[in-house]
Amino acid sequence: AGQWTWPEGMINERVEARIRRQAVLASDKRFHFVVDEAALRRNVGSPVVMRAQIDHVVGVAALENVVIQVVPFELGPHPGLDGSFTLLRFESSRLPDVVMVEGLAGAMLIDSAQQVSLYGDVFRDLVAHSLSPADSLNWLAEIFAGRPSHPERAFPRDMENTGRE
Repeated sequence: AGQWTWPEGMINERVEARIRRQAVLASDKRFHFVVDEAALRRNVGSPVVMRAQIDHVVGVAALENVVIQVVPFELGPHPGLDGSFTLLRFESSRLPDVVMVEGLAGAMLIDSAQQVSLYGDVFRDLVAHSLSPADSLNWLAEIFAGRPSHPERAFPRDMENTGRE
């Protein structure tokens, strides 16, 4: 199978937008991320790029206002597999919670109370069944160090040499 590529210009645009969003992490706002193991294992770039990405996630997890949890493969199918979403909660009680769902055509905001409640239920379920924040950080550190206590959770051996699975 060939390698799929984004249309010209779209990669830089998306990377720049994500970098701008990451600057918010340095604020006094609180963040709770639940990340599927597949998203952390997907080979995107060279081994150097992959290690830099994991290192970045470990660094973000060390921030006092950030919690990161990993949904392990062992959990099996879960409602989060329908796609990634961001549940936005605001300090002001006058602003209702909203959900942002990103896709190929861009982002969509969901503000229906019933639908936002459904996403909130899925988020709470994922939090309850994910690795604890401490276990998630240990898991990330093992992956970054390349010395996981669970061999099945390591980067594929040949990735070190070729960047491919």
